[in-house]
Amino acid sequence: MVKKTLVAAIAVVLCAFLITSTISKSVATFADAKIEIAENAGSADTGSDGGLGLDEQAGLMDDTSMGGSTTDDTQTPSDGSTGDASTDGSAGEATTDAAGNAGSTAKPGDTAQNSGSTQPKDGIDTLNYYNKVIAQAVNAKVGYDKERMTDNEKMDGSVALQAMKSLVYQFMGIGAENKYNEKVEKGKWGDVAFLTSSKLAASDVTSATCKAAGDNYVITLTLKDGKSSAGKSNPTTAPTTALDKTGICVGSEDKGYFDHKTASVIYDAIAGTYAGAEINEKYSKATVVATVNAKTGNLVSLVVEWNQEVTLSKLAGMSATASGISHVTYKNFKY
Repeated sequence: MVKKTLVAAIAVVLCAFLITSTISKSVATFADAKIEIAENAGSADTGSDGGLGLDEQAGLMDDTSMGGSTTDDTQTPSDGSTGDASTDGSAGEATTDAAGNAGSTAKPGDTAQNSGSTQPKDGIDTLNYYNKVIAQAVNAKVGYDKERMTDNEKMDGSVALQAMKSLVYQFMGIGAENKYNEKVEKGKWGDVAFLTSSKLAASDVTSATCKAAGDNYVITLTLKDGKSSAGKSNPTTAPTTALDKTGICVGSEDKGYFDHKTASVIYDAIAGTYAGAEINEKYSKATVVATVNAKTGNLVSLVVEWNQEVTLSKLAGMSATASGISHVTYKNFKY
């Protein structure tokens, strides 16, 4: 894994910086991350059809403001299953009419479940439909191509860490050269769930819309912002922000295949040498766009995007902040 390489590289740079204030050697690049088997891929905590439970539907029909604080440091088992998120935001109200245009807001009683070939008619139906579509794909162990890339990168901070910017980017998966690809064959998923069931609830979204586009429906979900932190006092915080519940691959350990690099993932990579380090991560402007065949209810494509910023501090007096825009794309689905 990248952990040993990162720690060794930081130690080399730090020693050289403290003794000579110059970098006398180029920093070694990462070895390719070796995927370790993730145990017990998470299953959907939904009804048998992937829809929201009654409590979650009640949340979507809440007519209070969509604002509220984001979920911080909520708990999910590291095997990929998701615990209960804690938020104080209320439900999404965005809806569409039969033509796919913006419609009236969801009202109490508008709880119709989508039949698979019928266009979702409101915010509740849209979120239910999305959860159902992802659950069906997971249950069918579909084949697909996946790509994760983070661009528009930027890094500010200590001179020593600036000198190893490319290594920090590689560790965090930032930059075109650190793009991650996975090709999954239908029915042969193994023990690593690169696509997981969606566990999005009403409190996780600020809007949910569905539009007809030719033979497809295009579902757009706007997610609430989220953040995570990790350090000596809280080394492991399971991923249960809204972003982590969309179906992307997440966890709390140093695994190269995790899509959302949370504070725990980063801390796990450096804690052996820098146990006093503190990691703070946050994301914003997260969206999910799912294109679904209107007739079959099968996924055509799935794109999850977000702006991410990570601050590493107390690394023997060094600190840095790195940011970028992450894109996770699933396509070429085979049912």
